[in-house]
Amino acid sequence: MNVFLGIAVLRIGQNNENFTIEATKFYNPSVNAVSRSIREGKINGTEEWLLVLIAFMVIFETSRFELCGNVMLHLGGLAQLFHIRKLKHALPDQRRPFHRIAAEAFAYHLATYSILYSSHDIDGVAQQFTWSDLQGYDKVMPYPEASKLANSPILGLQFDLFKTIFEITRLSRHTPLTTSDFAMAVEFKKQLDLIQQRVTQGLDFEDEGDEHESQEIALLYILVTQIFLFKVMNPDSGIEHPTITHVLSQALLFVDKCRVYAACNSFFCWPLTILACAIRIEEEKELIQRKMAECRQWTHSGQIHRSSSIINAIWEDESPERLSGVSDTTNSPRGLDRLLHKEGLVDALFPSRCSDSG
Repeated sequence: MNVFLGIAVLRIGQNNENFTIEATKFYNPSVNAVSRSIREGKINGTEEWLLVLIAFMVIFETSRFELCGNVMLHLGGLAQLFHIRKLKHALPDQRRPFHRIAAEAFAYHLATYSILYSSHDIDGVAQQFTWSDLQGYDKVMPYPEASKLANSPILGLQFDLFKTIFEITRLSRHTPLTTSDFAMAVEFKKQLDLIQQRVTQGLDFEDEGDEHESQEIALLYILVTQIFLFKVMNPDSGIEHPTITHVLSQALLFVDKCRVYAACNSFFCWPLTILACAIRIEEEKELIQRKMAECRQWTHSGQIHRSSSIINAIWEDESPERLSGVSDTTNSPRGLDRLLHKEGLVDALFPSRCSDSG
């Protein structure tokens, strides 16, 4: 309960620095107390309240405005819980919506936040679980009378897509790829092609509505992931490569087409951030800016704020004034090369920010 109160207090004090300092003094000891209880065996890891707590801690961290927070730390905790629950046969309950919500939130945040973090951070989470630990959670149907889509409130039935995005991000921190890693990348490409085929077929048969819009957003994610994977497999290729320009043009059509509304505004953060690394034309930048402005109309969440700051930093770093400087000794990555930076995208843009906050 103290952690929930701490989250509430920090949320209230988000715009008041003095209040936030006092709230943190309450929040941090509460989190440490939970960790200590786990280490001492006072908690066995299968408690429902613990799953709810850690999931809320993840969501809370994503709502904060800091560029570098504790998102990956809490995702690691959630990964451990899913692993423990699998080992102790604490299977998902078909009647509990939160079981599916927690699993989908885990997959979504793990996939979309990993580009910001280092290989050490994301591999550290990956070592805490296997995807088989979540088996069954993606099939929970607490509302059997509703559609499958309605029972998949976060991922829109695209669980495999977000798993693939996370694994591609892990590979991106280890380029150029070894022979075995390249073989894995080829398999991921095949998976993406199959998912794209399934989603495209769904679009051909779905009428305009929630399910149609969900499929369009999924296709946007697939196209952006294809750009990302192509760069991982071909690290020397630039944004002018024909494959990248072709897929980029398709992705921008869906950026323009997909509608922003309250339930899914943060879904645009990851694809727009990736695309921002790949574009140079002003009209394309204006499209990204308009879409981010639409997202901000619905909420001022930390995720929207963070993505806006990162996208602006990407383009400022690419400005003619910056690029014409002859005294640039930082050798900082630019363009899509930023996505391959071993310390993550935030470090590529703000090298001192994460180390200062950590």
